[in-house]
Amino acid sequence: MIFVLQLIVLYNINFAVFNLLPLPPLDGSRILAALLPGQWAYKLAGLERYSFLILIALLMTNVLGAVLIPIQRGILFLYQIVLSVFI
Repeated sequence: MIFVLQLIVLYNINFAVFNLLPLPPLDGSRILAALLPGQWAYKLAGLERYSFLILIALLMTNVLGAVLIPIQRGILFLYQIVLSVFI
């Protein structure tokens, strides 16, 4: 049972980190567009037609894993620290 709960937490962390990628269909691009000046945000929106190809290229070259795995491990480490306070 505990293993299943750990997997649920791990999957949710992975989904959250993946969703924050700054590629236009994902939520990370919306956050980045809000922080960028208007002209740069417009250029970022222009990447939307290529974003699926960019995502496939990142998955095939394992660049995405090299970026996301350290972030995922850091968040999981912080999660374990927070839980250790209550246990």
